[in-house]
This record gives sequence, structure tokens and C-alpha cells, in this order.
Amino acid sequence: MKALGFFDLFRQLGFTDDESSCATLQIVGRLVHPGSERELRRYAKEQSGLDELLGCDFSHVGHNMLYRTSDLLFRHKETIERFLRIRSREIFSLGETIILYDLTNTYFSGSAAGYKKAKRGRSKQKRSDRPLVTLGIVLDEQGFIKCSRIFDGNVGEPATLLDMISDIHAQVSRETPPLLVAKPTIVMDAGIASEDNLGMVKENGFSYIVVSRKRPAHMEDDAFEEIKEGIRVKEMHIGDETYLHCISDGKMKKEQAIVMKAQDAMEQEIKYLSEGLTIKRRLKSYPKVLERIGRLRQRYSRVSKGFSIDVKEHDGKAVAITWRFDPSQLGKPYDGSYYIRTNRMDLSKDEIWSLYIMLTSVEDTFRCLKGELGLRPIHHSKPDRIEGHLFISILAYHLANYIQYHLRKAGINHRWGTVCSILQTHIAISTHLPTADGDMVHLRYCSIPTPKQVEIYSALGITAVPLKRTKIEI
Repeated sequence: MKALGFFDLFRQLGFTDDESSCATLQIVGRLVHPGSERELRRYAKEQSGLDELLGCDFSHVGHNMLYRTSDLLFRHKETIERFLRIRSREIFSLGETIILYDLTNTYFSGSAAGYKKAKRGRSKQKRSDRPLVTLGIVLDEQGFIKCSRIFDGNVGEPATLLDMISDIHAQVSRETPPLLVAKPTIVMDAGIASEDNLGMVKENGFSYIVVSRKRPAHMEDDAFEEIKEGIRVKEMHIGDETYLHCISDGKMKKEQAIVMKAQDAMEQEIKYLSEGLTIKRRLKSYPKVLERIGRLRQRYSRVSKGFSIDVKEHDGKAVAITWRFDPSQLGKPYDGSYYIRTNRMDLSKDEIWSLYIMLTSVEDTFRCLKGELGLRPIHHSKPDRIEGHLFISILAYHLANYIQYHLRKAGINHRWGTVCSILQTHIAISTHLPTADGDMVHLRYCSIPTPKQVEIYSALGITAVPLKRTKIEI
């Protein structure tokens, strides 16, 4: 937090010492022990050593103080994000030429009736039974969040793109005078890359690298070139765009495993239905059997087209079911193919593919936010508390990405949850010893770090003994 300038920023924003300490508790708490305000309060008082590191006292921290600090942080959202964006760029010499954009949504545990942005829609967590809210983020090529915005839960991904991209570019342009900041290349997945969106992107002078939603009409017969182990590509120029036909061995194996699992599951269901035609109290009605098969086709839509199913009928009852599976009839070949398209004509095949693969950092970001940093579900119902909850997770992610950036440079590629698991046994210990004359000696010291813990601390350039040994005689 010191390296990223959090404490300097809090002072500039006029935070009191208590507000600064409480804000730090909420951000660090979300990073290492995500949970409710009630759980954070317990953690701060009974388990955390953060108060010793900060030189403050969390024994009187209450729910209202945590809520007020959450409101305070969100009130300064734009200033804080702008500060962190500039600070990260200065520390890591980041460019402004590639930006990644994506959205995710999270659900509420309650109804969130008082929050206008809480809407029912398509849930990425399969929780359409709950109202949702959508979070959009823009990242740079190293995974640092440049800005975030909260949208309605039922917002369509394509509708948000140009608004956020133009906004972040305008902010970046204002931040770097008198240098000219070239308009960046936007990397996004197929869900956002509609033809209308790509048209708007080009009209506004931006470049793009996206996965094509459809196979190009004219395929060239050039040979594939292996640019990385298990990755083969073939380049095509169509109009003012470059298409890259990519075949990934890993993607092919994954797709084929999914297809085989769905095929086996559907065959087992059909077999069960067929065997039941000769068993008492099992389904035999011809219309009902057809209805059940229709439901199976709907449930296993990925492989449904490959099945040809014939049901023989006699006197209104199904008497036999035969089926055959032909993989050539599936809607797509499942051979690990995908097509990348871009209007950047100056890039090589390797550069186009490498830039597109950066989208995995977006997926990692959302996975970290939702799983390891407590973004979902949202238990709050008041608008300020909801948006404060989301923003604190964003701030915690800034810290997590800063840490993991340094760890990756040192060859340590653990997920954030693994880092926390390794470090959680390094603790502060109190020992109380009686003396011969009836007094007490109180010792406070850190446990000895393990080699793995020392390795992480060394990569971050911080001491493995954060608290000095203290001795008090009473």
C-alpha cells in the first residue's frame, strides 16, 4: 500500500488517521479475509495483526465506522482510480497502447429492492433467480485496472463498450500532456465484438483485436505455421482486416472431452428410455416419449444435431427406440479452431495472437474478484453500501495484482489464494512468563518464516520480520 501511494492519497483526500486506518482495514481485509462487515470487525479485533503494523487500535471499530468509511472511499472513486492508474504507470512504465475490456455480473443474496441497478438478467453464475448488478472493467496489458463502472444487471455487453473506452482514453489523454497518446487497440471477446460495436470502434479511430463471431466466407489454402507448441495459425487478409485462423491442440482436447461427456450422458438417457418400454410403470406413451426426447435434445443441445433417433409406435405406445450418433452432423467441428480478426495491418501473426491471449488476464481478474476477493454474492441492500462493496473489491485487486506482478517476475506463479495459504502460518506471538519475584514478563515477536514465505517476501522486497521483538516487565 505504501508503494502504490495509498497512504499519501488518503492524506491528500483529507482522511483523518482513524479513517485512513479503517480504509486500510477494509481493503486489506477484503484481500486476505473477505467477508461481511461483522466478520471483518471480529477479524480485526481477534485475529489480525494489521493494527500493530499501522500503529493503531482496532478494539473500538464498529459496523457504522466501517460503513461510513466504505461510503467515503466510494465518494472519491474517480480520484482514487485516477491516482492508482497514474501511480501504476509510473512504477511499472506501463503503456497506453493496449486495453482489455470485459464485464461480469454478480447476484444479490436478497431482493435489493431499493437499488435501481439491480435487475434480473442472464447470470454468469447461473443465478437468474436473483437480481444482478454488472461490473465493467478496463485493464492494461499487465492486468492493472484502469477504471471500473457499475451498470444495470440486465445490461447488454455490447451496449457499454464505446462509452467506457472513450471515457478512459479521454482521461488518459488529459493525464499525459504534452505527449500525444495514440488511440489504443482494444482487445475483447466475441460476446462484445458485434458488427455494430466494431463499426463504432473504427468510426472513433480505435483499433481492435477480437475473436470473430463467424467463420470467414473465403478461406485460403495456405499451410498452417506453428507459432508456439500446440498452436498453429494461418493468416488471411480480407478487405481492410487481417484474419488469423488458429488451431489449439489444448482447446481441441477440451472441446472433444466436453462433447464426449455430453454424448455419453445423452446416450445413457436414451438407453434408459428405451429399456423402460418393456418395464412396468415406466414411460411408454408414444407422445410422451417424443416429448422426453425433445427435452433431451434441448438439454444436450451441444450434441443434439449428431443424434438421429427413431421411435416406432404401435397403438399409441412406443415399442422400440433406435439411435445413431454422427459427429459430422454437429453444428461445428470441435477441432480447436477459432478466428481472430483485427484492423491492425502492421502486426505479425505472433503479435496478433499474443495480444489476443492477454484476455486471459481479464478472466483471471474476474475469477480473483469473484472467488478470492469476496465480490459475490452481495448481501447489502442500500445503494451506497452495494457500490462501496464493489469498489473495495476493486481496490483489493489493485494490491493483489501489484503483489502477483512482482511474484511472476521472480518466477512465482501462484494464484492469490495459494499465496494467502502459504503466508497464513506466519504470525505474531505473545508469550507471558512469571518471574521469580512474582512479576510478569510479556514478549511479543514474530514466528520464524518458512523458506517459501521468505521467498515471497524477497520477491516483494520486504522484510520477513515485520514486527520487532518487544519485552515488557510488569
